[in-house]
Order: sequence, then structure tokens, then C-alpha cells
Amino acid sequence: MELVQFQELTDHLDVLRKLTGLYSEQYNTLLRNGWTLGATQLLRVLQTTIRIFHRPLVKLLPGISG
Repeated sequence: MELVQFQELTDHLDVLRKLTGLYSEQYNTLLRNGWTLGATQLLRVLQTTIRIFHRPLVKLLPGISG
């Protein structure tokens, strides 16, 4: 078993970061701080990104178990 950083493993698939410079976790931080202007639209982008990259992520994950 090997400990890996999920964000580093999936970084090349993170379209949100490429488009906005934000990591998905930073989206949660924005909401936690009450900065919700545009959050609905950003959530739709996140959901669409997850749908688009679901298959590549699933293919990537078995590779970490060795």
C-alpha cells in the first residue's frame, strides 16, 4: 500500500483549476466564508466536470493500488 495525495494524482484532470485557478477544495472554502456570488454557476461547472472526467478518474484509481 502506498500513501498518495489525491489532488496531485488527479491534478492533470482538474479543469476547474485550469479555467479559474481554483482547486475544488477552495470552492468549499469560498462557501464556508460566505462568498456565494456566482456559487450556483460554479457548482454547475464542478458537476459537469465531474461527469465528464468520471471515467478517466475511475481508470486512474486502480493504478494506485499497485
